[in-house]
Amino acid sequence: MQAQLPIYLTTGEDIDKLRVLMLAGLVKGEIEQPVRTLSGHTQPPAAVYEITPIGRVMASKFPVR
Repeated sequence: MQAQLPIYLTTGEDIDKLRVLMLAGLVKGEIEQPVRTLSGHTQPPAAVYEITPIGRVMASKFPVR
């Protein structure tokens, strides 16, 4: 399955995964700071803009099952 970039992520679990992939240099993206609300915090959507060359190599070595 291939999706068009950018991809927007909204769940905390997906955003945490994106954070790890960005730190590893496998993707380029943006994670906004949480916004404080009266009931706590809200996380704006995060975006994946690019899969880096090393990210493409890793994806070919470890395909999704």
